[in-house]
Amino acid sequence: MPTRFEAARTLIESSFTPLDCKCTLERDSFSVRIYDATDDMTHLVVTGIPLFKLDTPSGAQQVVDEIRAELAMTRLSSAGALSSF
Repeated sequence: MPTRFEAARTLIESSFTPLDCKCTLERDSFSVRIYDATDDMTHLVVTGIPLFKLDTPSGAQQVVDEIRAELAMTRLSSAGALSSF
């Protein structure tokens, strides 16, 4: 039987196509790297995601939604659409 992390990792890692995604389990958290496998260019790294976020059935999907929002903001920022204060 897969652990909650393994089950969540399957969902998370398959949610960012055409980009690739790699989840890494740490002591009491996990990290997610979104990258382009063709040139290994990293688009986003999120570290320190608490494992308790995976405690509910909707937790992994919520993590995906939060990472998608952050990825979108990163893309806008790198395109010059956002200014920093």
